[in-house]
Amino acid sequence: MNVIQLLAAEAAGTARADWRVRIVRAALRAACSLAPERTSRLVERLWFTPPRARISPEIAAFLDTAEPLSLTHGDTRVAAYAWGDGPLALVMHGWGSNAGRLRSVIEALTGAGLRVIAFDAPGHGRSGDSEWGPRQANFREMAAILVALGREHGPARAIVAHSGGCTASALALRRGLVAERAVWFAPMANPTVYAARFQRALALSDEVMLRFQARSTRRLGFPWSDLDMVALPRHARTPPALVVHDRDDIETFSSDGTAVAASWPHSRLIKTQGLGHRGVLRDAKSLDAMSDFVAQPVLRAVG
Repeated sequence: MNVIQLLAAEAAGTARADWRVRIVRAALRAACSLAPERTSRLVERLWFTPPRARISPEIAAFLDTAEPLSLTHGDTRVAAYAWGDGPLALVMHGWGSNAGRLRSVIEALTGAGLRVIAFDAPGHGRSGDSEWGPRQANFREMAAILVALGREHGPARAIVAHSGGCTASALALRRGLVAERAVWFAPMANPTVYAARFQRALALSDEVMLRFQARSTRRLGFPWSDLDMVALPRHARTPPALVVHDRDDIETFSSDGTAVAASWPHSRLIKTQGLGHRGVLRDAKSLDAMSDFVAQPVLRAVG
């Protein structure tokens, strides 16, 4: 990772700081007082810079078993993949991840008789750069691609997502994606809570954070509240959801899964222990529960 990616990952709790991060953090602390507007621009860049997970030979081999789909978003070529036949399940990876890292989920869904479509979000995996530039990404793009896939290939039996991909998928539901069921692995309930953790990790001033949130709201074209998964059922039709969250997750809070399941009508919560943030994606019992859950057709989304 470059220093920008390291800072973003460390602030998100997914990597430990090295000497470069400590130096930049000290510089940021000083810059908050001396140049708050310029610092807010840097903070915005950090926030929207995902760590780009390496595609291992094993993941590459799995992705190569898929039927490649031709997909673009604006000027960006999007790597999209399809497996299996049957009712549609859309699968959305998390922030800084790629479709291949959800292999166990994809194989369980195809084994349950579904056709799976997944993609690498712009700025992730094999896809091209985000509309915001190299190494950048945002939930707006991810949601827009999901909505487009749902319109072209749907209706969807299920939307299945992990971590930040749950946030993007919930935004897609708010913007017109129709799915009969949702499965959320380790969801992030409200990004503003994680922005506060980001602020503490980088020792940023309140003024800089307010400027950053105002800038990002203008750039996204919607308020951060639109990304609140707990509040979503008050604003859009939401399908019944299965929520899976590990109690030992240190990247997204286990309490987030509890809150999402409690707020979405007709939903079920599974809590695991000792699996961590990504281990839930490979847990046999959770995958069996997912397969059983999505196999049950629902005539319409529940609001």
